[in-house]
Amino acid sequence: MRNAMTGATILLMVAVSAAFGQQFPIYDINSFCNGVVDERSQSVCPTLEETARSAAEAEWTQLKPDARQRCIESNAKSQSYFSLAACVDTAIALAKPRPPGQPGEKRNNRTPSD
Repeated sequence: MRNAMTGATILLMVAVSAAFGQQFPIYDINSFCNGVVDERSQSVCPTLEETARSAAEAEWTQLKPDARQRCIESNAKSQSYFSLAACVDTAIALAKPRPPGQPGEKRNNRTPSD
């Protein structure tokens, strides 16, 4: 009984830690890929998911905790590493400063002669 409670406590701590964006999430690749309808896609799904998992995990530490949390929450339903990797890539890109003159930069409407 005590071992069962200890195991349950550990699982709860891991889940809570992941929920707060501190740990890289663990998804069941086989379960996700079994839900893929197309037979050809289903055969390459595990490879694509594993590649995406490796990429997302390698970049995970570059994210701030709030970005990690957003990515975990946005993938709570799909639990796809491919989707998680896209979220991680987007968060990293948005966190980088943009060079002057790039889209999204605020411009003042003054002319050089002002």
